[in-house]
Amino acid sequence: MASSSSSSNQHVTLDVGEEYTYPYPSNPAAAGFISVKLSGRDKYGVWKTQMLCLLKSHGMFGFVDGTLVSPQTSSSVYRREKVCDHNSLWLWTRSDALVKGWILGSLSEQTLMDVVDRLTEKLHLDRNAAEDFSAKDVWDELQTMYAPPAVVPQLPPVVEDTLQGEDEEDRALNLQRLYKYAQEEYWDVVEGILSHGRVTVTDKITNNGNTVLHVAVGISKNPELLEKLLERIPENTQLMELRNSDGSTLLHVAAIIGNTQAADILVARNPELLLAEDNEGQTPLALALSNMHTDTARHLLQHINNTDDIQKDALFSGKTGDELLVSVISSKDFRFARKLLKHYTTLHSDAVLMAIAQNFPSQVNMFERYKACIYRIDRSSPWVDSLIISVIILVTYLILMLLLFIPGMLVWLSIKERVETHEDAMRLLDSYGNNLLHLAARLAPNNKLNLILAAALQIQRELQWFKEVEKFICPLSVIQKNSFNETPQMVFSR
Repeated sequence: MASSSSSSNQHVTLDVGEEYTYPYPSNPAAAGFISVKLSGRDKYGVWKTQMLCLLKSHGMFGFVDGTLVSPQTSSSVYRREKVCDHNSLWLWTRSDALVKGWILGSLSEQTLMDVVDRLTEKLHLDRNAAEDFSAKDVWDELQTMYAPPAVVPQLPPVVEDTLQGEDEEDRALNLQRLYKYAQEEYWDVVEGILSHGRVTVTDKITNNGNTVLHVAVGISKNPELLEKLLERIPENTQLMELRNSDGSTLLHVAAIIGNTQAADILVARNPELLLAEDNEGQTPLALALSNMHTDTARHLLQHINNTDDIQKDALFSGKTGDELLVSVISSKDFRFARKLLKHYTTLHSDAVLMAIAQNFPSQVNMFERYKACIYRIDRSSPWVDSLIISVIILVTYLILMLLLFIPGMLVWLSIKERVETHEDAMRLLDSYGNNLLHLAARLAPNNKLNLILAAALQIQRELQWFKEVEKFICPLSVIQKNSFNETPQMVFSR
């Protein structure tokens, strides 16, 4: 084995036998050659020109054009002369690593991450691949990513099929990467993948047909990110068309997880999403309520109020409409339930009343009950009586303020929320002037009646239920009449 050196062009040539000659510069620094970092298609031409000057001036271009390949694959001489094994492979690896370092060092951070990820995944997918990628692998991958598309001549069918298969494989790999980095919330990498143009935000990346937009709405509440991704939707694609296998639009996903900001952005782009139904017939409003996201539901309801679509009336009628109201009551947001009730002309069943009975606020104490009674009296009395009561209340408050101002304020703050919740619940009793005793007069809970088989005994249990509720309500409620001019006792008898 012989070796020789040459100082031409300031690099050293190492010879191994007659087969293997691998250049290696005496001064491997390359900073003066590359002034432009490769960061996109617009920089590729300039970057490639500078890189070719660097490689050719040092005699290293053969490592990227396929001339100087690894001795493991280049010749049968290597297989016969085992004495050259380690030395020749080491020399080639050293020179190839230098060229690879030059190329990687000339890339922007984002481009570097992209190309390394692509090549690493290809190595994992190809069982016959080498342990590491070469300088030529990096060179070819960058050309695939950024070089302008060449005009492909008409090829025989067999060759065209091969190219099509390679394109599909590359596309599948990009979709896998898009899903992976979206799940891990590496949104900069996601935008980098999308910028290459091989996959889009409308491509399905999960088994249940979610796009990267579905994933973004489902796991991120960053409005700027969503706006950027929405800008990448092709012009001929509508938001209503972007559905997964469950029939869920992006607004359905926002409603399910309570992503209020995303909901506002999506509705602003396409108000028709408000009335879209998934495969189960659920609207975004229904999903927001069933998942207890009342803040998102409030926004959706406000958007619905601002639309002129006559179809919105169907949301608040029939069994579907009742289910919306039951969902709100079950979340114990009685104030929102009252707002929602304004959209109803009638109720389909007693399900709403039963939901109120099951979720009615806990019993208030004497002071809280007194305050609630005062409010109800004030609303139902003639204006003269109201004036007298208001004066009494004012005098009482002045005395309390003088004697117990600070303690009184603390007590009021502690009970304010409970009292307001109780008031909202009382006002919700159907807008038809009913109080809680009217409701108790209609029907006892099923779990109470189901224990009794005989009709007479069931009636007895109904009476017991009515009397039990009567114990803890305001005395005035016993004689209060609803909008049908019926007292609770009259409702019970009927």
